[in-house]
Amino acid sequence: MIVTRNRRDVVLRCLEKLFSADASPGQVLVVDNGSTDGTADAIRKAFPAVGVCGMGRNVGPAGGFAVGMDLASRLDPDWLFALDDDCFVERDTLACLLDTASRAPEAVAVLAPLTAHGGKRNVGYRWRNRPVPLTDNGQQWPEMVDVDMVTFTGALIRSSAVKSLGLPRADYFTMCWEWEYFLRLRRSGLRISVVPRASVHHDTLGSPPRASTPSRGYYQARNGLRLALDRGRPVEVLHWGMREVKLVGGILLFLDRKGTRIRLRLRGAVDAMRGRMGQRVSAGGSL
Repeated sequence: MIVTRNRRDVVLRCLEKLFSADASPGQVLVVDNGSTDGTADAIRKAFPAVGVCGMGRNVGPAGGFAVGMDLASRLDPDWLFALDDDCFVERDTLACLLDTASRAPEAVAVLAPLTAHGGKRNVGYRWRNRPVPLTDNGQQWPEMVDVDMVTFTGALIRSSAVKSLGLPRADYFTMCWEWEYFLRLRRSGLRISVVPRASVHHDTLGSPPRASTPSRGYYQARNGLRLALDRGRPVEVLHWGMREVKLVGGILLFLDRKGTRIRLRLRGAVDAMRGRMGQRVSAGGSL
């Protein structure tokens, strides 16, 4: 399943790579998050076998993947393959993941490839707050390496885990929703593993410079605090606060629209404490 919004050419390339691979999913579903650039029609024309779920409005990546996982799990597959529209699989990506899945213990609920940014392969996630030292030569590492979380950039998710754990929280809209979902999965006792010999290219093609969008700071602050509060761990709330101080310092030193950015982060914190979730400000980006 793939979630997209207003990136017609990017998602078409994603699908082309997926269907050109050594192994491809039995069924493919694209959730179109209210695109206005003809994305849905282009997919139906180029890939008639692909199911397209048109949302009619932008529900964010959290809402899009929640809908996609709900629909896909009803087909009763063994595994769900979740892919951002700007992730491009290699020929053997899914074949490697499925091969590993055939030997994975039941406790392993998620298998994920390494992601490549600018040609450099990396994992970018941590195990109990320590970096996972995976290098470019994944063959020297074990077949599976446990981590605390991954992202939906080629994650292979066991369907039975989705049925027992539930869906991502659509009310996060964007930012931190993958953290919430996979930390919830880990807390239930299930395992998340990276498969070093599998990789995807995550080039963020067609994306605007969303990191500089003030509204993203709102969702980052709100959802990060809400996650810490819901997990009931004061130390995580403290860590959130310390990180916010650093981020605000960075805004004051390096970024434009300082007042807007800081006000939105403060508003996000207040909304988190009040439980005001969902889309509250314009996302300002393609998803």
